Amino acid sequence: MGGLSKLIRLPCAPTRVLYTTAVRGVVGFGPTDWDLAALLTFEARDLETIVREAARRPRPRAELIIPPERLDWFPSDARDLLVENARDGGFSLKGEMYDAGDFFKPPLTHGYMLRAGTTPHLYLYLYTM
Repeated sequence: MGGLSKLIRLPCAPTRVLYTTAVRGVVGFGPTDWDLAALLTFEARDLETIVREAARRPRPRAELIIPPERLDWFPSDARDLLVENARDGGFSLKGEMYDAGDFFKPPLTHGYMLRAGTTPHLYLYLYTM
């Protein structure tokens, strides 16, 4: 968790952290944009607090598509919630999407989170612009 807390703000301490980062787009002149995808597991009380706070803000309209190369670290209960997306070969995760502002920490100041069904997991996707 120590490494992740250097990259993002954690409103509550997760019990389990799995995350990866990747370059977004083409590397060129100027700063290179990148993203962070994380699957965070929380105690039920903490998860409810995070979701309750996020529900006060407008919900994102983006569709969450997870590329296949980011699935190898998903636990089985979260894998059960994946649905293949025929348009681009990625996967959608069943659940409720929320604004992830409580996790933003510069330069990761854009993104959203998805509560993965009734599991104790939040899928977090943050990115730079």
